[in-house]
Amino acid sequence: MYSLALLILVGTFLSAQGQDEWERCAEGPCDCLPNTLRVRCRFLPIEDIVSSQYFPSDTHRVDLRDNGMIRLPENFFVERPMPTLKELRLRDNPLTELSSADFVGLSHLPWLSIDNTQLTTLPEDLLFELKSLRLAWIIRNEQLESIPDSLFYGLDELKTVSIDGNTKLTEIPRRLFLGTQNTLDFVTIRDGKNITEDGLPNDIFFSADTGSILRLEDIGLTVLRKGVFGTVTYPGSTISVRFNWDLQ
Repeated sequence: MYSLALLILVGTFLSAQGQDEWERCAEGPCDCLPNTLRVRCRFLPIEDIVSSQYFPSDTHRVDLRDNGMIRLPENFFVERPMPTLKELRLRDNPLTELSSADFVGLSHLPWLSIDNTQLTTLPEDLLFELKSLRLAWIIRNEQLESIPDSLFYGLDELKTVSIDGNTKLTEIPRRLFLGTQNTLDFVTIRDGKNITEDGLPNDIFFSADTGSILRLEDIGLTVLRKGVFGTVTYPGSTISVRFNWDLQ
């Protein structure tokens, strides 16, 4: 009976603590949504977020959108620990610089979206700190000209990658998915007219048999080169080349 009472007391304390954190969160300028454990910071200067916003320790999702930031503030996630964070969206910000140091403290993060920035390239070690990353969206970065071939190196849990709407990209590096081919099962490369058949690697999955969905849609394909899909034989695999209107 004593053990049961102790567990109830601890549970009640943690629940009250969590509630207090979300009440404190609501005092800041961001939208705090305790029902979904989400903090949504939209159309707010990053300076106001840094100075006035509290992030609860059990936050699952953070949206940083339209904050006018050229780069993330130093030690942003170190000084705001969120050990249960599951999703980080960096959207509609004029970011011109990102580095691996920006993600220190997020080794547990499974989902990252880098969406509509002014980045022209990405550092080779950008995702080095994100050891638990399972889903990476690199989308609508219209100034992005290149992606390093080591970007996903060491991400042993990566399953889904979307490279979509990066209209200045001309090439998907040959070794981009090397090292992740045995975990990847969903790759989308879409909306990039400058990516032709010459800008695609042969055998995207490096002959691994785990990849189940590969989408090469609305890019600059005119022909399908032999070997571009490797030996995708996984049961139920899907390959899509829709909307390549110049494909012969």
